[in-house]
Formats: sequence, structure tokens, C-alpha cells
Amino acid sequence: MYTTEYIGKKPEKFVSLDWIDIDDLKSFLGAQAHPTPATVNIPLPASPLPNPYGAPMVEEGRASVMDRENLNALSVDFQVIRSLLPPSPTSHDASSMAVASDDEMTDSELDNNDPEAGWVPSDTKWLDRNLTSDSWTNTHKVMAKLTVERIERLTGIPSIWPVPEKLTAFLIDRTKLMESGEELKDGDGNLRTIDALIKNKDQDSWASNTGKGDTSPMVVYTPGGKPIESRRARLDCKVQGGFACRNVNPVLMEGERRGMSTESRDAIRRAQGHDRQNAGSSAEALAIESPGHPDATYAVVCTHAGTKKDHMYFALPSEIDPKIFARVFARCTVSAEDIPSCATIVSPSTGRKGKCRYPHIIDGQTHEYKIKQYKCKAKRTIYLPKDPSIRLALVYNHAEHAHSHPMPVFRKLDYETKAVFKGCIKAFGVVGATVPKVDLGKLFFSASTKLKLNGLTPGKFSTALNSNTTKRKIIRETKLEEFPDGVDLKGASRLFHDDQLKSINEKYYHRLIRTVHGKFFMVGAFKDLLEIANDAGVKSVA
Repeated sequence: MYTTEYIGKKPEKFVSLDWIDIDDLKSFLGAQAHPTPATVNIPLPASPLPNPYGAPMVEEGRASVMDRENLNALSVDFQVIRSLLPPSPTSHDASSMAVASDDEMTDSELDNNDPEAGWVPSDTKWLDRNLTSDSWTNTHKVMAKLTVERIERLTGIPSIWPVPEKLTAFLIDRTKLMESGEELKDGDGNLRTIDALIKNKDQDSWASNTGKGDTSPMVVYTPGGKPIESRRARLDCKVQGGFACRNVNPVLMEGERRGMSTESRDAIRRAQGHDRQNAGSSAEALAIESPGHPDATYAVVCTHAGTKKDHMYFALPSEIDPKIFARVFARCTVSAEDIPSCATIVSPSTGRKGKCRYPHIIDGQTHEYKIKQYKCKAKRTIYLPKDPSIRLALVYNHAEHAHSHPMPVFRKLDYETKAVFKGCIKAFGVVGATVPKVDLGKLFFSASTKLKLNGLTPGKFSTALNSNTTKRKIIRETKLEEFPDGVDLKGASRLFHDDQLKSINEKYYHRLIRTVHGKFFMVGAFKDLLEIANDAGVKSVA
């Protein structure tokens, strides 16, 4: 017999039936169980009883019963397993049994027994790697005042959400996941709420609340499910919206964004890249595509430069537009039509919202424009059970208002990406970690990083890791977590004194020495290696 305390300490042992000893169980059942008859006679009426279920009846003149000899011929294993099974539910005053054949069950009856019936693969193309969804295309009453025409059940949390014209709710179901990763816990070690994970992963910027002070609607999360008391977090994009130059090309800010097409975002990136090249602020504009030093296409020279070597000559840099330079050199007026329109759009999650750096030319004069906030009316409601142990969320993007600004560039660092890159740092070694050493494609090739990121570079794994500043902050944060006192003398002293509390077999650092010149160094070695070094048979090789 196993005690309750033992079962609580080793629950994994009792997951299957392998722990059962058949011989011991047979003896236990023989000594403790009540004797049961080996045969049972069931009298049946001569005429069939009325069948309330409409299924064909199995009519027999008498029940076929196995005699005692045949029953004893059964294997011991079968008898034991039969004893382990729960008793079948008994019916009140039943004299016969009605059995319906499988071929007469309707499709609707079979579907009612299948929880996946009605769900079909969705045609939504998500922008996140390995993210898919199923759809429920029938109407679903979420709550008293909300009925949707479609449900999308996602396998993860996306970075960008669509705003369909058709009333759609998005279901996030994490009830069957083993949520134990570092990225899922807050600073106190508590599991983050699903709405916190959704807001963190979303590349759009929202003003939001948790909904804990709001009313508590009864929400049905899945088709056929029961209502659950919930809270609702309301998100509003109009407070954040988009930020752009007051003189930005209006084409870039017009229209609405409902789907997840990247065309508008890519058009803005191309326009912004052209702006940076014109301004000479992009390293990409200064790169030389061909080897060597090819001659410049345009240059400013003296009219007599061909006769004397000391006459003036200089080539135009690559960031100078030769046509505009020629007009300025000829003292002609430069109009707004001579230069591309401004494409300065700033993400709400970054700074630089003061003035536009692009040179605006109006009536031949340069003008400075401020960054303007463009309002967005998009709204979102996230429904979550008030019981935090129920890991469900229903996201509803209000169909009446789509986003009025382009899709943002994926620069936001989410919890998952941060945790993965921290794992790369720890695998490489926290003390000596730097961005070039941990990163791929740099001077130092890190095999540990390649393994953690499935063979991808950090920038391809997540565009947020294209920023060296972001990676530098993560490295600094990881070092502070591992070494709160730093990695200099103070941190080394703390490491040494903590190590002295260990036993001699576990201790690694043995001496902290200060030289006459004021230098410090620690002597560290494993005990087994020290014993080998002291062995008389070991000889040192110079």
C-alpha cells in the first residue's frame, strides 16, 4: 500500500497502470472485495417493450450467459482489469436493453460528440512564424449584447491583428499549455495575464486598461461552452494613433488598414530610405556597390581645369542630387516639385516626435515642420475570465473602425524574444558577452546563438534584434541579474565569499590574492583537478 504522502511526492509514478502488481492486486481483491456471482439470469418479457428512442430492439428469448467453467477459463489479467473498471451506470427498472447500430447514427449526432466538429482551417495569413488558426463560421453569441459571425481560434499570439469587416472574435486558448517559461512570468514570479501578453506582443500602440473596475459580463468563449464571469480590457488606438510630419505625403496616411498586407508599410520604408539617402544620414547610401574607387559621375570644375593642374576640381558626393545642385549652382529657384515629398512617419513607441529632419522646400525656401499626431479610431475589447487559472481570452476588434495609419515596422521587443536572446547570452557566457560575440555574422561566430535561434540570425529571428542598442540593453540586464554587484572587483569579491560557504567538494574559488602592486586575482579550480595535479605521477610540461 502506498501512503498519501508518498503519492504526493512522486505523482509521476501513478500516471499509468505500470505500478500495479497483478499478483498483489489479485490477493487484495480476494481478501477485501465482496464475492460476486459468476452468472446472472435476466428474465425477459415475451413481447418487446415500447422503445422511446426509436432505435431497433435486440430481441432474444433469453439472455446468453457464460457458465462458470468458461468464466474461470478467462485470463487472470482480464479479471483484474475488469475489476479496476468503474461499474456501468444502472438504469431504473430496466428489463431490456436498446442498442442502436452505428450505421443509423446521423452526422449531427456524431458531430455533437466531437469537440472539433465545425472548426475548419482558416484562410487568414498571419505575419508571425508558425502561427495558424482555425475558424468557426457559424454565428456565436459571446454575451448578451455581442453576437459575432465568425470565430478564429489561434495557435499563438500574433504581432499584428486584422480588423475584419465581418464581426469576428479571436480566441486565444492556453488552457492545455505548460506555461513555465521565463517570458510568461513577471518580476515577482507570477504568471502574466493573457491580456498582458497580447498587449506586449502587439506592434500597434494602444491606450488600455485591465477592466478590473468595469462590469463583469458573462462571456461564452467557445461554441457550446458555458458562460464564465469575465472582465473586459478596453483598448483605444485614437490616443496613440500615428505620428508623422505635418507636410508628409498625404497618400501615405490616407485610407484604412483592416488586413495584414505589408504593401503600405513597405512603400513607406522605400520612401523613407530615399529620404535618408538624399539627406546623407543613412550608412546604406554611403556604401560602394562596386569594388575599388570608380570615378564620380558629376563634378565641379574650373573652365580651365584641363590646361593647368592647380585649377579647382571636386566630385559631387553620392548623396547630392546633381539636377538640384545644378539649379542651385545656376542660381535658379528650387520648388517643391523638384524634390520627393516627405515620408517622415514616426512610431508611437519611439522618440523623435519634435521636428521633422527632412528639408522641406516651399517657394524656393527651406521650411521646418513639426511632427503631428494623427488620430486613429480603432477600438478593441479583450474578454478574460476573472478566474486567472482559466487561461482563455477572446479578442474583439470593433469592425466599425479600422486603423487609419499604416502598419508599423516590427521594432517592439516582446517578452518571448527577450527571453530567447537572454538564453543565447547565458549559453555563450554572461561575463564575456558582448553584442558582436553573441550575435551571428559578426567577428565572433557564436554556435550557441545559432542553436538557440534555430539557425537564424537574431535580426531574422525578430526584427527587434536588428537594433544593437536593444541587444546591448538585454546583455546589461542579464549581467545584472547574474551578478548584482557587477563583474568588476566588487562582484568578484562577492562571488568568492559566497563560494566559501560551500563544502570543500563543491568549492571552486580557493584564494583571493592581492599583489604588492594593488592588483587582485582569484585562484579557482575543481577539487578533482587539484588532486590530479598533486599526484606524484603527473609531470608538468614546459
